[in-house]
Amino acid sequence: MSRVPVEARGRPGGGPDGRGWLGVRAVTDTLTDVHRQAGGQRTLRRVDVRTVGAFSLVFNLTMLITVLVTGIVLWVAASVLGAIGSLDHLINQGFGYQSFHLVGSELLLSTFLIGLVLVGIGTVVTVVMAVVYNLVSDVVGGLRFRVEGK
Repeated sequence: MSRVPVEARGRPGGGPDGRGWLGVRAVTDTLTDVHRQAGGQRTLRRVDVRTVGAFSLVFNLTMLITVLVTGIVLWVAASVLGAIGSLDHLINQGFGYQSFHLVGSELLLSTFLIGLVLVGIGTVVTVVMAVVYNLVSDVVGGLRFRVEGK
C-alpha cells in the first residue's frame, strides 16, 4: 500500500510546487530528464559567500596540517641521517657564526604561526574574490558552461 496521498500520486514530488506530502522536495529526475538537461548550457550567476569561506578555511587548514606533518617527517628523517648537524656546521663555517643551531620546536612553532596567518589571509582573499565574482556576474551575466552527458 502506498503512503503517498491519492491527490499527490503521479506528480513529480507529489504536489503542485514539486514538494512531497511531507514538504520535502522529491528527487524524481528520470534518465531521460537528465539526458535532456545534460546537453544544455548552464550559467553560474552567484556563489554563496559563506560556503566559499567555509570551504576555503577547511581547505587552507588542511594544507597547513599537511605542510606541518610533512615538515615533521622530513625533520625527523634529516635528524636521523645527520643532515641537521651538517647544516648547522655548514652555516657556522659559511657565515662565521660560533654557535648556530637549528631548534626543531622553535622552527615548528614559527611555521605554525606563519601558517595560521597565511590561512587567515587566504580565506579572506577567497571570500573577497567570491564577492567580486557575484558583483561582476550581475553585470556580465555569470559564467556560462556546457554540461555534456555520456
